Amino acid sequence: MKISTIISAALLTFAGTTFAATVTTPEEMLERFVSYVKINSQSYVPEDPNEFPMTEGQIEMAKFLENEVLKLNDKNITCYRSEDAYVYVDIASNIPDKNVKTLGFSCHLDVTPDVTGGDVHPSVIRNYKGGDIRLNDSTYIRVDSEIGAYLKECIGKTIIHTDGTTILGGDDKNGCAIAMSVIESLSRSGDKIKHGKVQVVFCPNEDVGKAAMRVDPSRFNPDILIDIDGEGNEDILASNFTASDQIIRFTGHSVHPSEAKRLKYGDALGAAAYYIGQIPVEMRPENSEGTSGYLHPWNMDKVNADEYLVHVRLRYFSKEEGNLFERILDRNLKNTAANFPNVKVELISNIRTYENVEYNMDPDSKKVITSAMEALGRTPKFTPVRAGTTAAMFCANGLKGGVCLFSGQNAVHSIYEYSVLEDMYGTFEIAMKIVEETARL
Repeated sequence: MKISTIISAALLTFAGTTFAATVTTPEEMLERFVSYVKINSQSYVPEDPNEFPMTEGQIEMAKFLENEVLKLNDKNITCYRSEDAYVYVDIASNIPDKNVKTLGFSCHLDVTPDVTGGDVHPSVIRNYKGGDIRLNDSTYIRVDSEIGAYLKECIGKTIIHTDGTTILGGDDKNGCAIAMSVIESLSRSGDKIKHGKVQVVFCPNEDVGKAAMRVDPSRFNPDILIDIDGEGNEDILASNFTASDQIIRFTGHSVHPSEAKRLKYGDALGAAAYYIGQIPVEMRPENSEGTSGYLHPWNMDKVNADEYLVHVRLRYFSKEEGNLFERILDRNLKNTAANFPNVKVELISNIRTYENVEYNMDPDSKKVITSAMEALGRTPKFTPVRAGTTAAMFCANGLKGGVCLFSGQNAVHSIYEYSVLEDMYGTFEIAMKIVEETARL
């Protein structure tokens, strides 16, 4: 059975007109997605926090995407691939006489290093009949498990999964396939679908928190930002944790303990423990839920007997809570220095990795999404997420914040990962409608 017959739509309707010949079909999207996941674009966690870890697979993926855009041979579309493997796509407005906000889509070309990747063997189940999915002789996606529960809602749909030995890479090659399909469809449609300027960026190193580290704001800086990187087919992530990571260094002075007072013993370990012990119990992660944040001393490194490094995570939604956390840690620093005068206590790193997109999100962002989804008979569900997104990384880097749109990926960062084609295509429909609704502002 052809996917185009499963999804009655291989057609999209814009402003009452159907452009069957212009939009990417489900079959084309499936082919595109499968070609993407076969590219090993895993990133890796660098030892140096300032390192921008490039892998050959990420570069290969960037070149592959660039070539797809160039094959369109569209004079209204420009594409630039940077040395850092960012791929920037600019689609010129076809209503130049109207001042329309620039719409941007982002997604990432790398996949997580947390799980074995590399030689990915995707399998496609068309017209899924239900029940457990066998990945290999010993590995199954069980419908009665948390990761497989959604499959009960996928009867008749098309499922793409792994062979149980690697990740699939739907996070975020689902998003890449959707964004590229938008580019392709706008190119095919010419002037039939009216739109303002549309920008797309494919980012490296998102799964190691560095998607915005080298983004070029002269090439990507839209008014309305839509990140296509969410799980499932429902939740739109419209607010998130702001994330800061501090490193505090404690440098002491070793002497024999019998002469500790006379020789001014500096107990670096004791000072580090004292600092951690001052963090209020109620502010620790195990006592945090919903939109409340937390302080998390997650690691202590022993450099040597006289030097320890304490790593603390700050996670919060509101700026007020963030300011409170900063004051508490500053107090801890001063108290520790006062009580351990022979230990040098210093904050050596304070890095903002991502920021709540609500801080500076364009006020029309939710409006265009709501209009687009309602036009397709769907109701948007805007939710907070106790994590970060690519858009949140951009926000921390001085760009506009934006929502993270679901993309049909499931059980991500695991060998049980699977994608649902109809959900991917549904997000593509929404993205195309967002293009149109933005032009109407």
